[in-house]
Amino acid sequence: MIRTGNIKNKPYNATDAHNDYIFKRGLSKGEYVLRKFPKMAKYIENKIKIDKWSPDVIVGYMEKHNIFDRDGFTHITVPTIYNAIRYHIIDVKLEDTRRMKYNSKYEYHEEKNISENKLPYSIDNRPDEIENRLIFGNFELDTVLGRKRGKHECLMTLTERKTRFEIIFKLKYKTADEVVNKFNQIKNFMKSNYNNFFKSLTTDNGSEFSHFLDIIKGTKTQIYFCHPYCSGEKGTNEKSNSMIRYFIPKGSLIENYSFKQINDIANWMKLSKENS
Repeated sequence: MIRTGNIKNKPYNATDAHNDYIFKRGLSKGEYVLRKFPKMAKYIENKIKIDKWSPDVIVGYMEKHNIFDRDGFTHITVPTIYNAIRYHIIDVKLEDTRRMKYNSKYEYHEEKNISENKLPYSIDNRPDEIENRLIFGNFELDTVLGRKRGKHECLMTLTERKTRFEIIFKLKYKTADEVVNKFNQIKNFMKSNYNNFFKSLTTDNGSEFSHFLDIIKGTKTQIYFCHPYCSGEKGTNEKSNSMIRYFIPKGSLIENYSFKQINDIANWMKLSKENS
């Protein structure tokens, strides 16, 4: 039964009251923005499905380039786009997006302190100039796995904190020796320019970074470790890795992706960040 007004001589009933609210809310709800602006809806669909942009990048680009002022467009927010996807207002599926298809589940970990040998390299000791992104050359470091089981190639990603500049390397395996070997190759290639380019590295406590003293050996580069289970302390790199996941989903074999494809992903990320 719907309560559509003052009904005398009837006691309050929670179910009736809730139904009354749903009924009235349905009558008062306005038309969805993207149904009123089909030209803009098509523009957003293409940006997500063809250009692989996320809703926040789309809104940022539209604001930066005054696209809201075009005929057939209007101002829109990121949540509005996400809701349009959820309620099928636009022709975009969950699998077309980078972030909506995964159910985020909190996993409890017992609080742990950083290991004793890493204490001098704790992120707590990182200077303010790095924390505040004041100078170029301070990178966040991580690895991205394709398939967990077995020995397979993986990616090593470096994200510069100030500019969000992204570098992606392939590793044969996710091991400490492979990481050290890759950094030795970079040092040999860059020679005297290495110290000017890589001023610091911030990473997590993954086993692949256990030979960290060998990573910085013979350089002026400083290294810092996040607190255990606090990978968000290198959030710039974490966000970049989530963008890579759009092109290389979990469970994929990194071996199936060529160096050109990896480079194309890095270039796409560069353009995406510039437009956001």
